[in-house]
Amino acid sequence: MCRGIFIFLVLAFGCASPAEDWTGNRAANVCISGFDDEQAATVAAAVDEWRESDSSVALHVSADEPCELSISATTFTGMKAGDQIFDEIRLDHRLYIDAFHVAVLHELGHFLTGPAHSSAEDDVMFPDYLGQTGLTAADVARLHR
Repeated sequence: MCRGIFIFLVLAFGCASPAEDWTGNRAANVCISGFDDEQAATVAAAVDEWRESDSSVALHVSADEPCELSISATTFTGMKAGDQIFDEIRLDHRLYIDAFHVAVLHELGHFLTGPAHSSAEDDVMFPDYLGQTGLTAADVARLHR
């Protein structure tokens, strides 16, 4: 199992960042671009996983409405897997699918709950990928803090 793939939240802002208070839009229309079919299905499944985890989340994937959250493929250098800045999530498309799934869940978690990470290694919101497989109760509880 691949260990040590770091998932970083990159904030490219100066001084006091407005991202500190960012909590996303729990009813956002999600647009997906640049991924192969398997990855696009994984992104959609991660959106569904967050939506099914709590009734306050109403994210949905649709190309028919204006895009309120954009999730796109990119290539990062180093160990970075993804980032979320306001209404944009970028994910490294080269990750193997299990790590990719967790990276999508993690970055969606930032969109929904803000920039903080978890200190529990089993949580998707832990800053490093250690083989997590899905949302934990603690990840979902972050929606209500």
